[in-house]
Amino acid sequence: MLKRNAIIFLLATLACTKRYEVAFNDKNLSIQSGGKMFYRGEPLNGEITQEFPGTEARRLTTYRDGYEDGLTQTYNEAGLLTEERTYKKGQKHGVHRGWHNNGKYRFYAEFDNGRYVGESWSWYFNGQVYEYKKYDAAGNAVVHKQLRENGQVYQNIIVNPTGQVGVPGSKNCDTVKSKT
Repeated sequence: MLKRNAIIFLLATLACTKRYEVAFNDKNLSIQSGGKMFYRGEPLNGEITQEFPGTEARRLTTYRDGYEDGLTQTYNEAGLLTEERTYKKGQKHGVHRGWHNNGKYRFYAEFDNGRYVGESWSWYFNGQVYEYKKYDAAGNAVVHKQLRENGQVYQNIIVNPTGQVGVPGSKNCDTVKSKT
């Protein structure tokens, strides 16, 4: 009985919530401190469509209680999906990924309530990896590699649990003492 009443309450609440589809340049749309979006003086529930002047490109962003919440998608001039990001109560959450106009990956990252988790990747237009990072449970980068467009690694940093930074393959430098 309690479960049934909770479901009825939830459905009634959702049915009473106004949902809007709003253009980004709508004069009734405002943003307040902390990034909270308002439409006609109330926290926005719905979707904002942002069109980029002179192009067919657009971004669709979902809001709940004034904060980004749910899926945000960006499309290029040809109508192809170029970015897909998810948010939860205004925080990056879940998988964020993007593609170059040629369809190859541009970036991939994982988030948990605004904090990096797992891995993040970035790619050059040609599909070659540009950057790779691995994160610990606290959201700290523990591995950071950067590569040139030809695939050659030019930065490779590993952070151990004590916070010390190491560069694999490097040699420690000792102080050079002059002979007297």
